[in-house]
Amino acid sequence: MNILITGAFGFVGTNLAKSIKSELTAQLIALDIFQPKNHAYDEFIFWDDLNKKRT
Repeated sequence: MNILITGAFGFVGTNLAKSIKSELTAQLIALDIFQPKNHAYDEFIFWDDLNKKRT
């Protein structure tokens, strides 16, 4: 199962990712404007890159 979390590195996104990782074996995909060095996500997408993928 793939789960995309927008605003991934805000308060809600960070805690949601931790909760999902502890309960499920899902691939987490982060969508945000920046990417910190350490995070719980399996994949990261910048908002600008998302717009490029649609075209």
